[in-house]
Amino acid sequence: MSFGPSRAIKTQRTDARASLANLTEQGWAKVVASAPGHVEEVRTVVFDPLSERHVAQLSEICGRMLGALDPEHRLLGLD
Repeated sequence: MSFGPSRAIKTQRTDARASLANLTEQGWAKVVASAPGHVEEVRTVVFDPLSERHVAQLSEICGRMLGALDPEHRLLGLD
């Protein structure tokens, strides 16, 4: 399937929760251009309201969720 600034988007055969997109140069340029604003927005709405203790708790919670979603560590490239 062709879609805008990507060459193709396909759903993973083994895990329908994930899709892979092969970006064109134009698509990658859009990602790069959008990144600074995205990072600033995430900091503003997710991390700024949290204390250091909350961030530590969030990190632990996300780690546990990732462990359940990806017990083989494929997403992190770990063995």
